[in-house]
Formats: sequence, C-alpha cells, structure tokens
Amino acid sequence: MPQGALHRIELRVDDSRDEWAEVAVYIDGVSFIDLVKSYEEARGYFPAGSYGCNVRCWTAFRGDQPWRRDGRVTLLLCGCQNLGCKDFAARVTATDQLIVWTDFQQDLRSPGSPGEHWDYAGFGPFRFDRNQYEAALAAAGLLHHPPMQRTAPAGKTGQAGQDRSNFSVIGPVMSQEHIERRSLVKLDVRAVGSVRELHERLAEALEFPAFYGKNWDAFWDSITGLVEMPRRLVITGWSNVASRWPKDAEIMLGCLRDLNEQHPSSSCEVELHP
Repeated sequence: MPQGALHRIELRVDDSRDEWAEVAVYIDGVSFIDLVKSYEEARGYFPAGSYGCNVRCWTAFRGDQPWRRDGRVTLLLCGCQNLGCKDFAARVTATDQLIVWTDFQQDLRSPGSPGEHWDYAGFGPFRFDRNQYEAALAAAGLLHHPPMQRTAPAGKTGQAGQDRSNFSVIGPVMSQEHIERRSLVKLDVRAVGSVRELHERLAEALEFPAFYGKNWDAFWDSITGLVEMPRRLVITGWSNVASRWPKDAEIMLGCLRDLNEQHPSSSCEVELHP
C-alpha cells in the first residue's frame, strides 16, 4: 500500500449464543487472521495450532489500555486459549486523526525466546482513519465496552454449521454493577510443591478464568484486566515460595507492586506471612 494510504477495519460480531459473542476482524475486506497466516506461510513460519481468541479485544482495538508489560497489546491468542502461550501482538498508537498498528510480534518467536526468531518487520503497518476505526468499534459495540472474559474455545462451529475460523471469542459481558470487589482474600502456600501449583492456587484464590496460562505474563494480564483484585491479599507460608523459587517470588511481587503503581484504583495490599 502506498505511503499515506489508509486501511479500513471491520468487526463482524456474532452474538447468537448466550454464553459469548464472537468477533471477526477484517482489514480491507480480508480476515486479519488470514493476513497473518499468509505472511507467515510465505516466509516458512508454521506455528503449531491456530490463532483465535482475543480475550480483551475491546482494549486492544481501542489501543488505549495495553495491559501487556512490553507496551504491546494482544490482537490474537493461540487457539488453545491460554494467555501467554502463542499471543500475536502489536503496538497500537493513536493520534487525533489516525490509529496505527505496528511492531508485530509472535510471542513464542520473539527475540530471546527459545525458538527461532520470526521477523514481522515486513508485516504492516496498518494505518486507519480514526473516525472510520471508531465507527467500526461503535457498530460492533466495542467503543465503550466493559472488560470481557472468554469462556469457550475458538474455532467451534456455530448455528447451521457456520464457519468460525475467522472469529475470535469474547464475553460474557460483565456490567460494572455486577463486579463486586472483595475486601480480603487469604491464600495458604505452605504446602505448594511447584511453581505450577503456585499458579493454580493463585488462580483459584483470585478467581482467574479457566483459560489462565499459568505463567507470569498471564498473571499480569489477569490481575490488570481479567479480574477484580481484592483490596487485601494475605499470603501464609510465603517463605516456602521465596526460598525454593526466589526468581518467581520476585516476579510475582513485582507484578503486584506494578499493579498498585500503574492501576491505583485496583490496588491490592499484600500481606506476607512466613
């Protein structure tokens, strides 16, 4: 596309099911998932599985709340639905006239990852007229949408055998009046035997969604965008975690400190007991 030319975005929403709504993203009439796949296949990149769900597409498409700690937003998730598994992300920036998607990354193939680095420098950028972009969001009901949680696998067949391969799953919609912030959550980690079990205990205590990816990127995404954190979190047996997995303990506490600094309205007082 010539420099200065603009793309058009379209969001096709299917809310025929009670449990969730599904959104298919099209750029200039072409599925965004297909655009990503075409780029990857042309360069011999063949990710395991498929792309699908976008658990917080309202924030990603708006570009004003990048929950990820690297400044990007997740546009597509792995078909397995685990946050932090195979996210496809980009930087979404806004000016008075434009919304721009740049700096794309496949998280499992990012610089420094165990796998081969996949270069997306030739993908995009996608530049949208802000008025058209926001009109598309408004038409899909996503311009001023509350947080949403994904509740079902991507790629399933809808009514009358409709092809779901270009759809991302979001929902159910949770209105703010139905979100009740707890004053206190207690967590006992004295008997935790692995970092994975620590994640499982955290997920249960803090009511993370079922697709929680059990890693620290997923932990950050969950406490900043998927659940309402309690006002106070009391952890018993912390010495068991800190002595056996000091790096993980440091990362976890760092996430909670960053939550309080960056999202003061959702701050959580953490109390640690040996």
